Amino acid sequence: MSVIGIDFGTESCYLSVAKSGGIETIANDYSLRATPSCVAFSERNRILGVAAKNQTVTNVKNTIFGFKRLLGRTYDDPYTQDELKMMPFQTLKQNDCSVGVKVNFLNKEHVFSPEQLTAMLFTKLKEISESEIQNKVHDCVLAVPAYFTNNERKALLNAASIAGLNVLRLINETTATALAYGIYKQDLPEDDQNPRYVAFVDFGYSALQVCIAAFVRGKLKILATVCDSQIGGRNIDKILAEYVSTDFVKRYNIDPRKNARAYIRLTTEIDKLKKQMSANSNKLPLNIECFMDDKDVHAELKRNDLETLCEHIFGRVEICLNQCITESCLPVNAIHSIEIVGGSSRIPAVKNVIESVFHKPPSTTLNQDEAVSRGCALQCAILSPAVKIRHFDVTDVQNYPIKVAWNPVGIEDGENLAFPPMQPVPFSKVLTFYRAQVFDVQAYYDCEVPYPSQFVGQFIIKDIKPGPKGRPQKVKVKMTVDTHGVFSVTSTALYEDEDGKEVFKCELPYEGVFNHYVANMKLQDLFEIECKMQDNDRQEKDRVDAKNALEEYVYELRDGLANEKADFITDANRKVLNKKLEDEENWLYEEGQDVTRSVYMDHLNNLRTVGDPIKVRAIEYSMRPTLLDEYKHSLQSAKNVLDAAMKGDERFSHLSKQDLSNVDATIKQHAKWLEEKCSKLKSCPKYENPPVTCDQIKEEKYKFEKSVWPILNKPKPVMETPPTSEPSSEENVASQQNNMEQG
Repeated sequence: MSVIGIDFGTESCYLSVAKSGGIETIANDYSLRATPSCVAFSERNRILGVAAKNQTVTNVKNTIFGFKRLLGRTYDDPYTQDELKMMPFQTLKQNDCSVGVKVNFLNKEHVFSPEQLTAMLFTKLKEISESEIQNKVHDCVLAVPAYFTNNERKALLNAASIAGLNVLRLINETTATALAYGIYKQDLPEDDQNPRYVAFVDFGYSALQVCIAAFVRGKLKILATVCDSQIGGRNIDKILAEYVSTDFVKRYNIDPRKNARAYIRLTTEIDKLKKQMSANSNKLPLNIECFMDDKDVHAELKRNDLETLCEHIFGRVEICLNQCITESCLPVNAIHSIEIVGGSSRIPAVKNVIESVFHKPPSTTLNQDEAVSRGCALQCAILSPAVKIRHFDVTDVQNYPIKVAWNPVGIEDGENLAFPPMQPVPFSKVLTFYRAQVFDVQAYYDCEVPYPSQFVGQFIIKDIKPGPKGRPQKVKVKMTVDTHGVFSVTSTALYEDEDGKEVFKCELPYEGVFNHYVANMKLQDLFEIECKMQDNDRQEKDRVDAKNALEEYVYELRDGLANEKADFITDANRKVLNKKLEDEENWLYEEGQDVTRSVYMDHLNNLRTVGDPIKVRAIEYSMRPTLLDEYKHSLQSAKNVLDAAMKGDERFSHLSKQDLSNVDATIKQHAKWLEEKCSKLKSCPKYENPPVTCDQIKEEKYKFEKSVWPILNKPKPVMETPPTSEPSSEENVASQQNNMEQG
């Protein structure tokens, strides 16, 4: 089982996986690290990721993007309505007041929720991961914007559930970046009282997020996080597109804003131009051929134009940076460094603002595109029992203070600030109530949030009855903000006092009421729908693969008949086969567009019965000379050894006459076989099947060498020399005496 980190962005996604060698960012099926957050629909299947992005202009109404910004929101939400103005596809208000996206899929009208669209993209990311690491993927850590509220976080968790992913943690994008920075730093201080303070500025496609973190060895703690969800690279693109569109109205009398395809083409070119401006301050051309009304258009922009038009956006960046410093309660000079990530942080004007606020230039030691996904993968590896990694303690915060309110009884206040601003999470709080009947508590954000309602949820505590003598009973309600940053009531229980001690009596049932929340039963239904769509996608892929295989075979065979395979079929048969190939091609493009995979395979197999023998004859013809030469060389080598042995070569003196006779007979037998086959091959036309195949030649050569070489390579027996015996002690004594007498 492998664990992955997912950076789900408004524009594109990045995937990272924890391996034994470290963290690796995964490339998709187009060998790109960025997978567009884009889902498209056709008459036969879904198109996901890069392929969906590539056909945006030709399939505008059925290509869906930007759905991350719609998660967990209602259709009438002013924020939602602003987002929908930038989306060329059809949307509608569903029965639960959520957003529905209308598309034409499988020749029918379908309506999908943002959660379902997100799940489709997650399915693609899961498929990419499993293909790359050759293993099943279940556990993941998913990055989430720090400004996401309770409803949006739940919606994201629901989308992951529909895709069959188990989210170990929703981690704030800035926190994931901080983890990717800190876990590899070997010079962090050891003392908790003197941490290293680092600011992280994530200025991406659709939002700005700033956080300041404190680091010591093996730990990080987020001190403050400030976000602006309404400024990003796309807002700069829109401002520049509006400027250019106004210019086109004056000079060309065309308005791209009134044509969805033209506007998409314009914003695509504007985005490219914006990136060039980061490296070049000169005037840069913008040219688009056949833009609208068959007109070619031209414009020029330079970096100063961008900085002037987007001055207010850079002003909002400065406000966020200063606010984050204020909320961290740190002096500016205490911040060790500023790390920047996100595509829009490359803009020189943004870097200048950062330097002016922090009085030091920003650092780019992190990968600006992949840092978030790498941090997610690290967090997933830390949390998963399947992977061993050095532990790194991460303390995140709940951005928004949460207030709990209820109908007061007696002298109760009726509200409580359960979670103050920047409360470390996970965190739980228990409130005690004295009640004699059913009651409810409501949770609200106690600040302005980027959501039309501050309402978090309502919790109804049931099955409460008066105690003895009709007195209220003690009820304890436990509330938690979990590791996902999601607030909920986790338990309600009844207690009673006995002899001055608090004694647990029983658990109480409770019911939660939320804005736009998908129930578990519906989640299961949506998961089954997603599985069916995946099956349909697989079947369509198999069908298209079969069609492509047939088409490729037709072209390959026809090209071969006109070139290198021309001699391997008679002229008459070639004409017949060429006509058959022409008919097959016409069928493919006229009648064979919508048939099943099995029909394509039947057509392919019928062609192969005629075409494969031609291909085989050509391959055999090209391989045969080499194999025959190798066989002849083996025969000649064996004959040379045999001749040497027959002439009394000392190296082969141990071979018996019978051995040499057997070798001689085998050589003559195989030489005769080879001579006969070579003679037949010379008289065999190329367009006929050869009298002997390459496999038969290989087999005969193998038989020959197996029969002959074990004999010829038989090692010479080693002659054993008799051991020299030591004279006995008695013999030694007699010899010594004899020598003495002679002396």
